[in-house]
Amino acid sequence: MTSVDKGSPAVIPDDGAGQDATATSTTVITPPQLTIESSDILRLIQHHLTECGLHGAARALREESGVGAAGVHRSGLLRAWAREGRWADVLECLEGLDAERCGLQPSLVADVHEMSILELTDSAEFDLAFAALRLCSDELDELSAKSVVEGGLEIQERRTASIERRINALASLRSLQHGTSAAVPTTKKGGSASLIPPDYYGPNNISRQKRREEIGKALSEAIAVVPSSRLTSLLQQAVKWQAHTGQLPQVRELWDDEESNDDAEDEDKAKKKKRKRSKKRRKKFDLVLGEVDILAALEEAGGIEGVAAGDSSKNAPGAEKIVRDPYSTIKFGKKSFAECAQFLPDGSGLVTGSCDGFIEIWDPESRYTNLRLDLPYQKADEILMHDAAVLALAVSNDGTMLGTGSSDGMVKVWKVDDGKCLRQFENAHRGAISCLAFSADASHVLSGSHDSTCREFGLRASRMLKEFRGHNSYINSCSYVTVEGSSPSLLVVSGSADGTVRVWDGRSAECMHVINPTTASQVTVGASLAMTSAADESVAGKSVQCVIPVHTPPNSMVIVPRAPHAYLVSHTGSVLRVFNRDDTRGRGSGIDEKADFIAATVSPSNKWLYVATEDGLLLCFDVATGKIEKTIRDFGVETSGKENAEISGLVHHVHKSLLGGYSNDKGLKRGRLVLWK
Repeated sequence: MTSVDKGSPAVIPDDGAGQDATATSTTVITPPQLTIESSDILRLIQHHLTECGLHGAARALREESGVGAAGVHRSGLLRAWAREGRWADVLECLEGLDAERCGLQPSLVADVHEMSILELTDSAEFDLAFAALRLCSDELDELSAKSVVEGGLEIQERRTASIERRINALASLRSLQHGTSAAVPTTKKGGSASLIPPDYYGPNNISRQKRREEIGKALSEAIAVVPSSRLTSLLQQAVKWQAHTGQLPQVRELWDDEESNDDAEDEDKAKKKKRKRSKKRRKKFDLVLGEVDILAALEEAGGIEGVAAGDSSKNAPGAEKIVRDPYSTIKFGKKSFAECAQFLPDGSGLVTGSCDGFIEIWDPESRYTNLRLDLPYQKADEILMHDAAVLALAVSNDGTMLGTGSSDGMVKVWKVDDGKCLRQFENAHRGAISCLAFSADASHVLSGSHDSTCREFGLRASRMLKEFRGHNSYINSCSYVTVEGSSPSLLVVSGSADGTVRVWDGRSAECMHVINPTTASQVTVGASLAMTSAADESVAGKSVQCVIPVHTPPNSMVIVPRAPHAYLVSHTGSVLRVFNRDDTRGRGSGIDEKADFIAATVSPSNKWLYVATEDGLLLCFDVATGKIEKTIRDFGVETSGKENAEISGLVHHVHKSLLGGYSNDKGLKRGRLVLWK
């Protein structure tokens, strides 16, 4: 196995961010504030209906709303119709357009009407031609036609009068054809001679076909073509943008859990493939409804048969299930163990960073026990790596970039698809990198270190932009948080081994709140953990193991100190929920104490909070109630493979009920990461 650094960092275009670090500010990334007219939405729907062949539905929508289309749905359509003389189709299409929106000139519409009437007359449909002339006389009379008379004088006449004069001239000429054989101007029509007066189709005695070509060309140049599948494309781009900026946490793919007989070793390959195909067919994504809170719907409906209203049981339809049993095991090399792990946002892989500096992406098709060989660098046995232990990972919201931090203070940003190193920040900190986070648009990366600082680096500027200084011990957790509301704002939240959580202004890097969750006793809902004075900040507490921003309830986070309790709090420190361990154990000191929490994570819907304890238990709390729903007592031993080995991290799958745990205990002969299901 070889390592790869993929050469020099690839270039990310500079957006002008190269300005002084002290003056740099980070703006909140929100979708562009554009005014979308309701008429444009109706036009998109009309175009979509037309593409689907639902012409009657499109016509009904246009007639009822009074909103015309913005263009045609196929390039060259009007020109082809004009070339073939299909003026009825051309006029029907023009009638469905919004002339002002398309920039369609009245003179061009008049040319189409005129040509259709003249061709009707040329086909001996005199009555129909005069009827059509009367119907569109008002539109035609808004324009005038030039006519040169004898003596060289140029006069103006009404468009209808000009057409009527030419129709009468043609009628007279055709009537003479039956009584005289005198030579008259002719034009070919269907292979036979057809009598027409001079300048019938236009000046300079232009032919019918040439006049058709002129009008067809003018129509194709004047009327735009709406891009194919425009409505579908816009919807896909909107969803992708919201997912990219982290504003769509509640909309996710819903997966059916795997069958209970997944572990059956004797199941033949054909059945396995069939089951996988059926699982893919059951994959759902509800674009229209977004998040569907089935439990809330049941409560409103008063429950359904077999499920009582308000029941939060794991068996309720659509509810996330609590993990119970080991699912698969990732085994590392001798004297190697995982230091960090994270699932890719689309669930297409599990990324691990280990003490030997390797960064590996594991394949879900093999239950994450084999590397993803569809990635060219892993297939070539060229594994991404650092020169020191990889202690921190972060993946951008769109899953295209991977951030890694090592014990020598280096931060690297990789492209997941090809393994190229996009950015490399040597000496990003004076100590080991302990945590990383990408901004919502992946233009910045936030790092926390053992040097007690958080720093923000610009990927376009390729340098540090600001520093968040105030903690006095290791940073264990850092993240960006967008505060929802009428005027969204950007926060940075950091948790430290000094026992405090600090909430910073993401733009100015000023500390807004200091929260100490470790020194309080008997904390109740509604209490405040915020520290109000410098004297309070000097009070030492137990390490804050992790801080987890959650989307439900909004503008809140879970703080897990190294203590037998955790808290759901607001960004200002108000306690919303308390998670207490309700059992005790003896530690050999004769004192009956509760075991501390050491690692935690939440499920994608924020329904469950999983906490690993110092004595090897896994506790599953209901975030809404604060109650323990499930306890796995052998979690520590099953996960680490060793008695009394401390769990160092938990990671949850992005949309499946799949939980990973790992230990970096130095006494392990061979590290492993165990997934529970």
